[in-house]
Parts: sequence; C-alpha cells; structure tokens
Amino acid sequence: MYPRRYFAGGIRFIHVNQVAATRGGLKDQQHVLTSIRLQIDEFVRETEHGSYERQPLTSSLFYAVACRSQVTAGTLKRMLVVLDECDTVLSTDADQRAFASVVHNVLTNHFALKLIITARTTIVSDRLQTHGGSQFRLTSLSPTKSADLLRRHVTRKLSLHDVQLSPLAKTLQHSNPVENLTRVLAAHPLVARTHGVPKAIVQAAARINAATATTLDHLATSLV
Repeated sequence: MYPRRYFAGGIRFIHVNQVAATRGGLKDQQHVLTSIRLQIDEFVRETEHGSYERQPLTSSLFYAVACRSQVTAGTLKRMLVVLDECDTVLSTDADQRAFASVVHNVLTNHFALKLIITARTTIVSDRLQTHGGSQFRLTSLSPTKSADLLRRHVTRKLSLHDVQLSPLAKTLQHSNPVENLTRVLAAHPLVARTHGVPKAIVQAAARINAATATTLDHLATSLV
C-alpha cells in the first residue's frame, strides 16, 4: 500500500508528548486532550470539501450530517492521523478512559478518518474496539537492520575510522566495503544503546549529523 495515495486527504502527525509538555504536562490532562481533538478537527476541516466548509462549525451533529452526505456522494477523502507517543496521557485507568473517549468521539464524527496510536502502554477499552481497533506489537530491529537504518539517516559519509569501538572493527567482515561497514557498525556501542528502537536510531543519527567533526566513538563515550 502507498499511504500517500490511499490517504488522499493527507496524513498528519501529532506528537502527544510535545503537546503535553506545552500544555503543562500531566497535571493538565483535559487541556492536552482538548488540544489533540482541536488539532484533528482542524486537519479534517482543512482537508474535506463540502458545504460545511463554507460556514462555521456549530455542533458535532451538524458535522456528522455533513460527513454522511459526503460519504453517500463518494467525495469524502480518506485521512490518517498518527498520535505518536501517547504514554503521557495514559498514566492511569481514568486517563485511559478519557483518552479512549476522545478517540471514540473523533472517529464517530469523522467517517473518513483513520488513527494510528503509538504507546508503550497497552490501552484496554471496548470503545476503541467499536471502531475495529487492532493492537500491533512492534519488535525491535536486529543489530544489522539498526545499523542500516542509522546509515540511511546519517547525512555524512561514515568510515571505519568512526567506529573503532566496535569489537568487529579490526577484522574484515565482508568483501563489500558498504556491507563490511554495516556489520561493524551493527556491533558498535552507539547502535547497541538504541536497543533496536527506530525512533532512538533516528535520534542517534540526528546527534551524529549535528556533530559533523565528531566520530561515533566519541559520541558513544560522551553519552555514557
């Protein structure tokens, strides 16, 4: 599936942990959820076309009726919102119920909208199952795949000089220089510290890109 083609209405990422940080953290839970809801509503209004776009949104009922008419007409565009790192609003059972209620209301009102929710916390809610929700556990990347992902996000050229802390740096692992570097990098402490988590790998690549004159060995020792 090509997500940009399938979701012709667009894809929007909302970093929930950042929203929570700007809204006062966990003490301001309701404001965080309200902010998320408003961002989703704004995204949908920007994307969809119809009569309700030319007049103020006065109620959820009016919005739902407008959406249904577009579904019937076949003009409603599929949209995807990714709610990333939701753990900050899932600390307690009450928090989970409030979050599930927001998700339920959003999906009920926006018929062409799909949500992807990422969190380390497992959300148990019948309200999410109402909309066909499914849970997927993501496994960590292997060291080799982690190294490959890191290399693809690092903008500067890496060499064996950068990764001498790798226990494999002193011996040839593969006749192909690129494959050899990937295998050496896979055993490097900086890669091991990401535990195969893609987001951690991308963040490590950002640190490498920011420190253009610093080797990976130096970064690994400075982060201990």
